[in-house]
Amino acid sequence: DHPAMVSLRTGQACHDVLMGLHLPDGSKRWININAEPMVRMGETRPYAVVTSFSDITERKQIMGRLRETSEQLLEAQRIARLGSYVFDARTGRFTSTEVLDELFGIVDPGFTKDVAGWLEIVHPQDRAEMQRYLNDEVLKGQSAFDRHYRIVRHNDHQERYVHGLGKVTFDDHGQPLQMIGTIQDITERKQTEMALSKSRRFLADLIENSGAIIFVKDRAGRYELVNRKWEELTGLSRQNVLGNTDETLFPSSGGREFRLNDLEVMESEAVMERMEVLETPQGRNYGLSIKFPIRNDAGEVSGVCGMTTDMTKRVQAEEALSENRELFSLFMRHSPIYAFIKEVTPTDSRIIQASDNYQQMLGISALDMQGKTMSELFPSEVAARIIADDCEIVAKGNAMKVDEDYNGRNYTTIKYPIVLRGKTLLAGYTIDITESKRAEEAKEKLEFQNRQLQKSESLGRMAGAIAHHFNNQLQVVMMNLQLAMYETPKNLGSVVNLTEAMQSARKAADVSTLMLTYLGQTTAKYEPLYLCDACQRHLPMLGTAMPQSVVLETDLPSPSPVINANANQIQQILTNLITNAWEAMGETRGVVRLTVKTLPSSEIPAINRFPIDYQAQDQSYACLEVADAGCGIAGKDIEKVFDPFFSTKFVGRGLGLSVVVGIAQAHGGCVTVESRPGKGSVF
Repeated sequence: DHPAMVSLRTGQACHDVLMGLHLPDGSKRWININAEPMVRMGETRPYAVVTSFSDITERKQIMGRLRETSEQLLEAQRIARLGSYVFDARTGRFTSTEVLDELFGIVDPGFTKDVAGWLEIVHPQDRAEMQRYLNDEVLKGQSAFDRHYRIVRHNDHQERYVHGLGKVTFDDHGQPLQMIGTIQDITERKQTEMALSKSRRFLADLIENSGAIIFVKDRAGRYELVNRKWEELTGLSRQNVLGNTDETLFPSSGGREFRLNDLEVMESEAVMERMEVLETPQGRNYGLSIKFPIRNDAGEVSGVCGMTTDMTKRVQAEEALSENRELFSLFMRHSPIYAFIKEVTPTDSRIIQASDNYQQMLGISALDMQGKTMSELFPSEVAARIIADDCEIVAKGNAMKVDEDYNGRNYTTIKYPIVLRGKTLLAGYTIDITESKRAEEAKEKLEFQNRQLQKSESLGRMAGAIAHHFNNQLQVVMMNLQLAMYETPKNLGSVVNLTEAMQSARKAADVSTLMLTYLGQTTAKYEPLYLCDACQRHLPMLGTAMPQSVVLETDLPSPSPVINANANQIQQILTNLITNAWEAMGETRGVVRLTVKTLPSSEIPAINRFPIDYQAQDQSYACLEVADAGCGIAGKDIEKVFDPFFSTKFVGRGLGLSVVVGIAQAHGGCVTVESRPGKGSVF
């Protein structure tokens, strides 16, 4: 109803009734209507109504825009989670917007909006500090309120971060009147900042404590960041490094190379992986560097970042490994023993490594031996024995020593198991003991000879004693025979018997004397004499005794070697040797050659030399040599020909050569023999 009609009907005034009017031109106008009833004295019903109309279209439009702006502001505050407040410092109470109430979780109409209520919302851990801040710094210190703090929402107790701002007005006496401000929920931003800060701290800790060397340089090559590992490696502190370049820090130890690598990374805009070397006071360091370009906000390359792994120990280990391999290779190449490593299977053994000297044993190079089995390298019987030993060693895990003969040589092999990455292999070495075995045999032979010499010496002493005793007894027999012959008449037949007994006794005495001569126990006068002259004087007598089928040739130089000797004993040597020579020729026609010469001691043969323990004491010696073209002497008999009463010709002789050795030994000399059956002999 129209306000005037309502007022007329009810008798009540109608104020500020808004009505919209649509004008003919299509526009809309807003009017404000006020209706006031008119009543006569004594009556209750109005008889008229006074109505006023006011055009409030412009005001309505302004109010609409204001309301729209307020709604937009409220929506903006909700979006920004930003509420506002007015704090009355005189009463201690505040008023707040709907958004701030939502932010604080104030839903209880009975909540008291004062400082105590606000502090109740502040996080307990921040409460004391915020109270101090409000009182001391803001209200008393007249500072603007600007603080981040935590709250616990009143309704759901959710923890949030807020940023409070406020401006305080003061009276003329400096007393606070009111503070108008805003409070914004910054929880998400704060959480983001905290996460970012945590991430930055983590990244900083990661860089600082990384086992890798990490650095950042600008485009000019100046260091912007280095970590602790970088400092440890270079021995430089970051205070002295930041802002400097590699060429300044390392002018002679790789700085220029580092810069060139950095430039290549920035120009190519690609990741680079390269080994870099740095010389430090502690020595040479190797690093595997991974470098990549870094960009500014515009996407332009602004520098280079790098991570370097210290490879020094690995490189040193690789160098040591390479050196060890080279040493092993040199050992296998030049080893004086035969070294090997094998892979053993139940059916065969296969060479993995072998020393080069196997070429001497098997006629195949060590390289060609690799991968070959024992069956391929050795005869089947030898291979089977080796494989059986190898399998036993691997199965039992024990070392084994094996003595072997192969191709006329003697070997000792030591084999033992080794484990590599859980796999059992077999290693070992073989030593050629042929020479040492021969030396051992020679030593045993020498020891046997020494024992024989000791026996011979003992027997010699005994034979000498017997010969002396026998000779003494013969002298008694001969003296008695001589006396008996003087006392017996010449015409008696017993004289003949006595004469024959005397002849036999003298022969026995000669044998005894020869035995003593052989033993070197005769006494003889030595004097200087020309050996050739001594031989020459005795040759006519020897010539009459020799068979006509034998010719004696001589080579007696002048001047003759001079020796200190007994002439009769030298003649005895000559007689025995020449007699032995023509007897060895039997009925065969031939030549016996007598030679006298001088020899250095180094040319005296060591083989078939008698006595066997003879050792030359002087620089040079006179040599009397008798050679024949007779039957020769078997190798097994050469050592026996100088034994008393040994003869290969007939029984009853055999002291001749024994006497030669005895006389030579008595003169500080020896006798050597060279002979082969059917080829004659040389004494």
